[in-house]
Amino acid sequence: MNVKGKTKDTINTRLDLKEMNIRPELHPIQRGEKVEVPTAYYTLSPEDKHKLCLFLKNLKVPDGFSSNISRCVNLKDHKISRLKSHDCHVLLQHILPLAFRGMLSKEVCEPLIELSILFCVLGAKELRIDDLKHIEAQIPIILCKLEKVFPPFFDVMVHLPSHLAGEAEIAGPIHYRWMYPIERWLYFLKSLIGNRACPEGSIAEGYIANECMTLCSRVFAQNHIDAAQNLSDTKWDREFIEWFKDRVAQLHKTDNSQLMEDLLSLSRGPTKYSTHSNGYIVNGYKFHIEDHDQMLRTQNCGVVVVGENDKDSENVDYYGILTDVIELQFISNRRVILFRCNWFDVYDKIKGIKTDEYDFVSVNPSRFLKTNEPFVLANQASQVFYASDNSNKG
Repeated sequence: MNVKGKTKDTINTRLDLKEMNIRPELHPIQRGEKVEVPTAYYTLSPEDKHKLCLFLKNLKVPDGFSSNISRCVNLKDHKISRLKSHDCHVLLQHILPLAFRGMLSKEVCEPLIELSILFCVLGAKELRIDDLKHIEAQIPIILCKLEKVFPPFFDVMVHLPSHLAGEAEIAGPIHYRWMYPIERWLYFLKSLIGNRACPEGSIAEGYIANECMTLCSRVFAQNHIDAAQNLSDTKWDREFIEWFKDRVAQLHKTDNSQLMEDLLSLSRGPTKYSTHSNGYIVNGYKFHIEDHDQMLRTQNCGVVVVGENDKDSENVDYYGILTDVIELQFISNRRVILFRCNWFDVYDKIKGIKTDEYDFVSVNPSRFLKTNEPFVLANQASQVFYASDNSNKG
């Protein structure tokens, strides 16, 4: 950005380069009484500065992802200020790699994106020893690339990432060195308390119910798996509902547990009544429908359904926009939440969806799937956010 008073690319650093006899293309040039400082290829032009600030100004991210970064952007002076420490982490790990794509040359952009990916991996919920070994070997290479591109910027503090992979290998993921997981688990246990006179009993009962649901789901899968594998999709759609209804009715004769009551309600099908809402919280994400998001500075309508690995077909992740939240009512006051989405075309690899070498996914907002299945169970959805793509125009 080359902001005066903030940049490390000053006349003194250029003179240091000249004294060390390196990077002659960056050496100051004496023209009479004036000294000219050549523009470095990593310096953003005024047009690129405006494009970057406009990208951040228009960026909308999910609730809790960061603060409102657009308030920190000054389009007139091309400055970014008053960022919180968490916002700096978000910018480094997630946002700047998106902004710099297509704006800087590959020689400059590559080490910046690799550094961002490095911090994303180190901050992930799960760490693999192989990944940490790979990162530990890649960090010196990334730092060398940075030093070659940004010599005035480079100082001893930039060497600190070289120790992070080894630290994570010894101490584990950073999330388990915080109190946040313990506090979240305690919050979940507290949510199971229905009788405040016996909190321990309520927690135990709720925990056992969750374990029973997991066990029963495995039993049903094992009993039905052989027959299900030999059915065509058409026959499956035609016969499964009746089979499921009869099967649950038989089991209900000998089992009156709470779980069986849930399955009985599900097998009877939904009632003719349903309710619609503009938002829902599931899987730790807060979702809003697209129309509701238009009035906010956040974006909570981005949905992705991760495809399951199948040896017979290609794994496909579906990206879409949430348009409606529907609650289906069942007997005995049971309910199921469905998301209705407009799904982007993920089958056309030329005009629909593209994935670059860094696994950034670009979708075409003007191309949607023509499908009769716009619905997905709420608990199957994960959240994404969409930003303008500077590398793929049109």
